[in-house]
Amino acid sequence: MDAVLTVTPRVVGLLAGAGGLDLTPERAGALVPAVQALLAGDARLAALNLHVVSAAGTVWPDVPDD
Repeated sequence: MDAVLTVTPRVVGLLAGAGGLDLTPERAGALVPAVQALLAGDARLAALNLHVVSAAGTVWPDVPDD
């Protein structure tokens, strides 16, 4: 991962505002650990090499059982 986002109460407030929510600075500060964990998990998922998923096929190749 190249970019790192530092999650602060201000960042949480901006993210909430983008979703139409108005948080107090205290509430935004209380949510920092949860938002940090969500963004870290999202970054780990985004880093997975899942290739292109086709609507006509499966994601995993068929491997015969030996």
